[in-house]
Amino acid sequence: IASMELQLPSVSDTKSTTAQSDNGKDIVVDIKKEGVSIYLGDVIQTGIDFSQGYEDRLLNKLKELKKELPNKQDILIKVEPMIQYEKVVKVIDICKSGGKLFPNVVYYDEVK
Repeated sequence: IASMELQLPSVSDTKSTTAQSDNGKDIVVDIKKEGVSIYLGDVIQTGIDFSQGYEDRLLNKLKELKKELPNKQDILIKVEPMIQYEKVVKVIDICKSGGKLFPNVVYYDEVK
């Protein structure tokens, strides 16, 4: 049995830096059974299903958002119940992209 310890910043930890760096627009990655939806503020940017190659499509969309918001460091992850843990970890890894895209990943389960 393996375990993984995660220390993720809370939503309140990122709010103060978010407002200063990007006019308060949160990037939200909503992980559901059928795929991933990406929101900028309240506006959906794209929906990506979990078909083959979803990782590249997700990475490309996040790179586009990083170009629009180069100072943005945080991203919010919302996960629907019963999602495979491996998919969640994979999406988080893509969002971080070795610290080059959005190094501060915040998990939350509340509706805005």
